[in-house]
Amino acid sequence: MTITAVPSIEQLGQILQERLQLKFFPNGPLQIKCARREGTLMILGQHPRVVVPDSQQIFAFLEQTVQGLRLEWMQKVELYLRVANEKYPYAFHSFTFATAAAGNVSEEITDKQENTELLTGDIWDLSEQVAKPQESSEEVVSQPRIEKRSPIFSVESALVAGASVTLVMLLVGLYFLNRPCVIGRCKEIQRARQLAQDAVKIIKGEQSQRSPLQAKAQLNEANELLRKIPFWSFYYQEAQGLLQTYEKRAENLAKVIEIQKKGAAAAEKSKNPPHSVETWQDIQSDWRAAIALLEEIPADSELDSWRERKLQEYRANLKAINQRVKTEQLAQKLLKSAKTAARLAEARQGVAQSLESWQLVQATWQTAVKLLSQIPKGTLAEQEAKQLLENYRLKLAESGNRQTTEQMALNTYNRAISAAEQAQKFEQKNQWSQAVKSWRQALSLAQQVPETSNYYLKAQSLVTSYKNYLEAAQSKLQVAVNLQKARDDLKKTCSGSPKVCDYAVTSDLMTVYITSEYRRALRLAALTADKKRDFKTKQKVNNHVQTLQVALEAISNNAGIPISVYDPSGYLIDSYDPQQ
Repeated sequence: MTITAVPSIEQLGQILQERLQLKFFPNGPLQIKCARREGTLMILGQHPRVVVPDSQQIFAFLEQTVQGLRLEWMQKVELYLRVANEKYPYAFHSFTFATAAAGNVSEEITDKQENTELLTGDIWDLSEQVAKPQESSEEVVSQPRIEKRSPIFSVESALVAGASVTLVMLLVGLYFLNRPCVIGRCKEIQRARQLAQDAVKIIKGEQSQRSPLQAKAQLNEANELLRKIPFWSFYYQEAQGLLQTYEKRAENLAKVIEIQKKGAAAAEKSKNPPHSVETWQDIQSDWRAAIALLEEIPADSELDSWRERKLQEYRANLKAINQRVKTEQLAQKLLKSAKTAARLAEARQGVAQSLESWQLVQATWQTAVKLLSQIPKGTLAEQEAKQLLENYRLKLAESGNRQTTEQMALNTYNRAISAAEQAQKFEQKNQWSQAVKSWRQALSLAQQVPETSNYYLKAQSLVTSYKNYLEAAQSKLQVAVNLQKARDDLKKTCSGSPKVCDYAVTSDLMTVYITSEYRRALRLAALTADKKRDFKTKQKVNNHVQTLQVALEAISNNAGIPISVYDPSGYLIDSYDPQQ
């Protein structure tokens, strides 16, 4: 069997890189470059500083792979490992093909000046050189050596196995080469940058509630593009740097979205007031949390203008909510105080027994009504206050009426007592007519004390006694009237010429004294009539005496007082008792 095609230096490097990546994929990206100098194949592996491969494993794998390629025209192979962007390698290994007599050499390079000529110049850029003899690039190379194989394997099975491995490696190589930004320009980074710029424009442009969501969607798409760039790409470090920046922006936008959610939640809770103090305090906490999140956003970020605008807006909202909390707290305090005053008024009303106590009851109800009237409008307490206010005003009116009643009762009671005192004074002066009038007034006033007042029972006791006093006064007045009439009647009866009699009137007895002139005149008239036998004149004298007697008895009957009649000498000549 003959090999009709030999890989170029560039193809050889790609083959080694693909197989190396397949073998050591977890260890990070490792790039392979090949060059040829005077029969020596030089292979350079370089990797990022963050990747620390096992140099012995890498060298062993490369040696085994190169040996398997059977480049029999190549006598010596030198392997180097270095960090990307460094001038000198840090590890070196060389070997000859299995047919050579020399042994392998592997060492760590400690002197940076050693083998400098192998790493400088353009030796690694000879991508068009081929790993074959210089005299011909197309002629067929010599037959490969036929080695003795174990009877277990046949040449055919070895070829099949080799072809399978080659196919797998080719597929894996195609996978790695087809990943984003591995070959050629990196469109993903360009697209990610554009998306990030669009996100900034959205944030800095005209704001809407969905602007942060739209900007974050742009950044999320950019980050997804950057995450797809594999670690073996030359653009990996740049992609990671951008990813870190964009992820930070996305975090800030996530905060913005969270802030908007909190603001929207707070605004939603604020709808349809009034609310309780606890609800307003929850809303207050939401605005404070939103402001705290806003303050966490760096002032020098691309969200600065949005941040400042929202801070101003949210702080204004928080100020309004703070006032709402204070107003509702004041309303609740006033409502509580009003209820306390109402309970106190009811307690005082239950034990009120005087005008002063009812005045205190009314003042307490006035306090309760005043407190309810001071409750701010638009608060939750106002709704309850409206219901209580109607009831409290009724209570206030009732207490006011009761106070008025008590005031009237007290005034009437005092006037009754004053009238009674005046009646007693008239009695002392025997002015019974005035006394009766005063007692009647006192009785009437005592009877006018309202039954619902606390003075009613006291007034009732006065009514009973005043009735008795009035009756007694009326009796006294009647006696006085009778005595006066008796005196008037006696005066009329006793008057004449000559004077008929003198009299004295007391409440127990009327005493009449016939005057000596009257007796003498009667005797003279009687004697003259007898001498002249003038019966008519004598009859007139007798009739006159009888008329006087009847008149005196009538006066006694009218006065209801016994009467005694005496002659001028003081002898009782007649008496009369109307009760007998």
